[in-house]
Amino acid sequence: MAFPGNGREMEVAIFGGGLAGLTAAHELLRAGARVTLYEADAQLGGHAKSGWAGGAPSEVSWRGYGPFYANTFEVMRAIPRPEGGTVYDNLSLPIRFLHLRDRSRGRARPRPRPTLLDNARGAFRIAQAMAADERPFDETSYLETISPGLSQDGRDAYIHAVGPYTGQDIGQTTMHHMAKFARLQGSGAYPHYHPPASVGEIEKPGYLHRSRVAPWHLMNLPTSMAWFDPWAAHLEALGGLLVLGAALLRVEAAGGLVTECWVEVDGEERAVRADAYVLALDPYGAAALIARSPSLPRGGGTQFDRLVEIAAKPPHVQIGFQMTFAEGGGVPLPPLVGLAFPDSEFNLTAFPLEQFYPRGLTKGRRVWSGTACIGDRPGGLFGLPARALTEAQFRAEVVHQVSRSPELGLAAEDIAEVRPWEDWTFPLEEGGAVTSRRPKWVNGPGERLPAQETELSNLVLAGAHTATATGFYSMEAAVESGKRAAALLAPQAAIPLVEHEPAPLIKALSQADNHLYRAGLPSVIPCALGALGVLVIVLVLLLAWGVARAVGGKSRSGAPPAQGAQILQNRASRGRARAAPPQIAGPLAARAASRPRE
Repeated sequence: MAFPGNGREMEVAIFGGGLAGLTAAHELLRAGARVTLYEADAQLGGHAKSGWAGGAPSEVSWRGYGPFYANTFEVMRAIPRPEGGTVYDNLSLPIRFLHLRDRSRGRARPRPRPTLLDNARGAFRIAQAMAADERPFDETSYLETISPGLSQDGRDAYIHAVGPYTGQDIGQTTMHHMAKFARLQGSGAYPHYHPPASVGEIEKPGYLHRSRVAPWHLMNLPTSMAWFDPWAAHLEALGGLLVLGAALLRVEAAGGLVTECWVEVDGEERAVRADAYVLALDPYGAAALIARSPSLPRGGGTQFDRLVEIAAKPPHVQIGFQMTFAEGGGVPLPPLVGLAFPDSEFNLTAFPLEQFYPRGLTKGRRVWSGTACIGDRPGGLFGLPARALTEAQFRAEVVHQVSRSPELGLAAEDIAEVRPWEDWTFPLEEGGAVTSRRPKWVNGPGERLPAQETELSNLVLAGAHTATATGFYSMEAAVESGKRAAALLAPQAAIPLVEHEPAPLIKALSQADNHLYRAGLPSVIPCALGALGVLVIVLVLLLAWGVARAVGGKSRSGAPPAQGAQILQNRASRGRARAAPPQIAGPLAARAASRPRE
């Protein structure tokens, strides 16, 4: 699909105002298209937006910006702020994670210490997944693959890497997911310079952001204020039209093209006709739309079939909450920290808003934005997982798990209130199920992700659930997918896109692993280690042979020990014989005696 050939601008309708839809609109407007974006909610941002609760900021969930978010940072740099600078300037200084102990585990230190053997086994297994390309490591569970043979501390250490960093339920994380994350996190390929900036009362010096030192960032303002409000203003300044409260009802298609779409705005159905369409709904919303749109191509493994397949599993229960403290509650924290409770049953994470936001926003109170990353593990207070708790039980369970940290020294009375994010609806009685108005999808084992390009030539998909080089559900994947969708519709436009190519060594290992996989052989990592072992053995044998040959050569160059001793004795006798003066007799003796000695 390209621009119309009759000289007019291409008209594009985008459905979904999350990161993917906003990025597609951003790039298409920069390419010169006419764009209308439809969002069913009254607020842009999807799963990344923020809000307010109890007069203080609140986020959908814990939100960190990784060092490899190169496409995300590129977009941020292109969005101006009203006060000057860009949205990129709203990023915080790098944070560090505090891993907090749990009294129930009896561990003497906050972070578990794996043994050398643990690290060797864990590194070996992750290296196999990092080198895999065609080999289906996306079908193997991270927890089940990494755990065998590890000590308890080793197992805990590798589990702790999941919640605070990837924001994913350990039970749904694959080896492919963790390998891609490790590959991107440690690549060091995307240095970003942050110029000096001020956000409210917060002054930031300039610094260089490198992924090898693994800094993560937050925003110095609530996400919607820092990013989505300026973005909406920028899109409108570029000529984009944003229609909020517009739910997509169905799609009509014929002859390999979308002919029209129908939306509901203020209780009224309206037809939407454009040259091209971008479907940037989450998989659950997209699957429901496909069921309402019988003219969409199905059967034979179409991209719409794949959307329905990945939406067959239950939504991810990752409940965001806001925690406010009583006056004087808790202990002072080090500056610029993210809090991780990896031993807690819900794998809680949080960050203290008062460290990052201007004091006027939190009104001088201590306020945390937190997330329960795991929804299926029974809690320690009621013995029920987060997905089965009432709201009162969830509040009590979060307080119980946070207050078990000896470093924080919190008591239940130190916490004034826990408020779950407004999208979550809790059952009124125990035994029900927590639901969300906007269900969240995350990667799972054995999934075939849909591509952006579909069987309909004027319809493309976008979202973190589509196939990207990032490779796993994240804000970076959502932004990348929006760029890819825009590039399909405007191929003549120079849309900036970071492909997230692996490091040369990883790329070479992946190519070798592909050949081995096609031949039915084991992974390149054990093969390479086996070859290295054989090489070491050969070198040792060659060295031993060389030493033996040298020693043998010296022995052959001399006589046997007994014969050698006799020879030495004979030589000594001859030496003594030569040293004795000759005996002179007769007249010569008298003459020799009378001769003066020199």
